[in-house]
Amino acid sequence: MRKKFADGKGQGKGKGKHAKAKVAAKIFATAKKKRANPNPRSNDFYSKQARKENLPARSYYKLEQIDKRFSLIAKQQRILELGASPGAWTTFLSKKTQKWIAVTAVDIRPMPKLRTAPNKFIFLQKDVFLLTKEDLKGRYHGILSDMAADTIGIKETDSYRSYLLVMEVLSLVPNWLRPQGFVVLKYFEGAEMAELSKLMHKMFSKVTRFRPQATRGASYEIYLIGQGFRADLKE
Repeated sequence: MRKKFADGKGQGKGKGKHAKAKVAAKIFATAKKKRANPNPRSNDFYSKQARKENLPARSYYKLEQIDKRFSLIAKQQRILELGASPGAWTTFLSKKTQKWIAVTAVDIRPMPKLRTAPNKFIFLQKDVFLLTKEDLKGRYHGILSDMAADTIGIKETDSYRSYLLVMEVLSLVPNWLRPQGFVVLKYFEGAEMAELSKLMHKMFSKVTRFRPQATRGASYEIYLIGQGFRADLKE
């Protein structure tokens, strides 16, 4: 193909040069557009709003919308936040309660310094599934998980990885959550939804599938809300 294009076979010499010029112009325009906007998703409404309000990330609005719908967060609670960096949900927890909340935030990535942090705030940079009793120091009113498994762009694979991650978090809930407590779990919806729902209905008195308005349109991300933890659950 390169040789044909260079030689101009099947077309006049002038036409060949013209075609090359058009291709070069198109490549230049595309490259220029990418430089101007390397990540188109960063210019959606909620991303712009987060920057305007000096928030760590647009995910702040997801938890805000979840809490508006379910009224989960209150002053004096102890909250365990999994997948906490860069701190958008921690910031919401702090603002919602005027800092009167105790948050243990966990992530394998570092947490940047927060503009607004709870009065009682602990950040643990470690694997969630390696947490110990000494790390957590008791049970929590709520567990929030915004963790997501690595994705490859194939829905079936991505949703299955997400399912496995949610199942791992649910396996730890009996050790960490207070009776009648709640969970918020990110999940990339897929074929395992029915199985997840069945398990969560055993663990909680109320289970709801919720998609915040702040979720990107093309995403199949949802949040599973479990309320009224049954602490006497038997295996």
